[in-house]
Amino acid sequence: MRDIMKKTALIAMAAVLIFATGCGGGTGTGGGAIPPRIGILSDSAHSASEEIVTGFILAVSESGYISNQTVIFVENDAAGQSAMYEEIAQKYVEDEMDLVMAVGPGATRAAAATVSDVPVLGAAVPDYVADGLITSEQAPGGNVSGTTDRNPVEAQISLLKTLVPAAASAGILYTEGEAYSVLQAEHFRRAAGEAGLEPIEASVENAGDIDGILAEILSSCDALYIPEDEQLRSVIDKVYGAAAKAGIPVIVSSKAMVESGGLATASVDYSSLGYQTGLMAVEIIKEGGNPATMPVRSSAEFLYHINGTVAEALGIDIPSELAASVI
Repeated sequence: MRDIMKKTALIAMAAVLIFATGCGGGTGTGGGAIPPRIGILSDSAHSASEEIVTGFILAVSESGYISNQTVIFVENDAAGQSAMYEEIAQKYVEDEMDLVMAVGPGATRAAAATVSDVPVLGAAVPDYVADGLITSEQAPGGNVSGTTDRNPVEAQISLLKTLVPAAASAGILYTEGEAYSVLQAEHFRRAAGEAGLEPIEASVENAGDIDGILAEILSSCDALYIPEDEQLRSVIDKVYGAAAKAGIPVIVSSKAMVESGGLATASVDYSSLGYQTGLMAVEIIKEGGNPATMPVRSSAEFLYHINGTVAEALGIDIPSELAASVI
């Protein structure tokens, strides 16, 4: 599917206009005389920007729109320059785009602050509420909605259950002073409970205390979960070493952490995330959808990564359907 997506998107991208002018604005419906114009504020500084844009264009194209005929895509890359975010967004206002899609939190904040008369869809924004973009993920309430690349804790817990079906409890280490880490701990508590696992939490204030905290939590749980956490990243080798000695599997939050010694993770499929964002755009330009009542969405698909060496050391059998995910 990913090869088909790339080929289709490359055809669509060939028709992308850079700072298109003179085409006029208007609200198109896909089959009307005036095609809808979608401004894409991409950001190549975001590691997954290209995948997101590719997925976005594919979703719109597969919904019956033809690039440069029944829909106009206008893409501009801010390349990580924050001053460019607002400049591009302002240009889209002047060019009367019918919808603006922005990649990443910085670009989305700039688009939301600049574009007020047409819908704005963000993509790969971890927390819309914390960024002040919307009042509620279920009922955004304004002209902004989109998709989130928040760490997929639920999918990671589900993967844990698949790999370690006998686990009855799961521990989590997190730094109390890191807001995003605390948010993930809250999600972990809910996801673990829904999966039938007893959640066991331990907050870390000082990395120097990690040895004692590890000894306590590893003696109390059947598996350990490590979220995205800056402080824990600095002592992750200690976490892996202690867990290996105790025979405890560690589910982590990124492919890089699997490669460095974690057992496994489920990560966001950014092509799928872009595709979900594109489907939201179609709902707006084709079906009259209103961002104010469109809940924030997440990727419908995930990428799985399993450390084969760690799995073998722990005596974990990898299901055949996940064999291709072993790294």
